[in-house]
Amino acid sequence: MKIFSLHLAFAVALLAFAFIGYGLWYAKVAAESAVAAILTTEIEIKTEAATRAGAVLAALAKLQVNEAAIEGYLISEDNIVAFLEGLERAGASLGAHTRVVSVGVSQGESGVLAAALSVEGSFDAVMRTIGIIEYAPYAITLATIALQRPLESAVWVASVGLSVGSAAKADETSPTPTSPLP
Repeated sequence: MKIFSLHLAFAVALLAFAFIGYGLWYAKVAAESAVAAILTTEIEIKTEAATRAGAVLAALAKLQVNEAAIEGYLISEDNIVAFLEGLERAGASLGAHTRVVSVGVSQGESGVLAAALSVEGSFDAVMRTIGIIEYAPYAITLATIALQRPLESAVWVASVGLSVGSAAKADETSPTPTSPLP
C-alpha cells in the first residue's frame, strides 16, 4: 500500500502543479489579451484618424483643383496686360478696331476690375466683337453698351463698360491662359 499511496501523492502533486501552471498561464494570457484589446482599439482609432486625414487631403486636393479652375477665370496682376491686349485684338479679324479707354478698380466691389472699351467698325463687326469679349474665358459682365452711328457713315461706334473678376495675385498653381481672347 505504500507504493500506491506514493503514486497517489505523486499524481495529486502533479495534478496540483498542472492546475497551478494552468492558472498562471491563464492569468498571463488574460493580461496579454487585455493589452491586445487595448492595442486593437488604438489601432482602430488611428486607422479612423488616418482615413479621416486621407479624406481631408482628398477634399483639399479637390478644392485646390476647383480654386485653380475658378482663378483661371479671374484677371490677376500677372496677366492684366495680356488680357487688355487681348481685348484690343478681339475684333481685328472681323474688321473692328477695339481700344481700351480706361481701366480701374470697380468702386465698392472688391476683386472687380472696371474697364471701358471703344469698338469701331461695321455693325456686324462691332456686335460680333462685343460677343467675343462677353464670352471670353473670364468672369466678364457687360455693364453698359452704347451704340452710335454718325450721320452718313457706315462706321458704328460702341462704348462698352465691363466688369472683370480679378484676383489679388496669381500664384504658381493657377492656370494663366496664354491667349486670353481669340
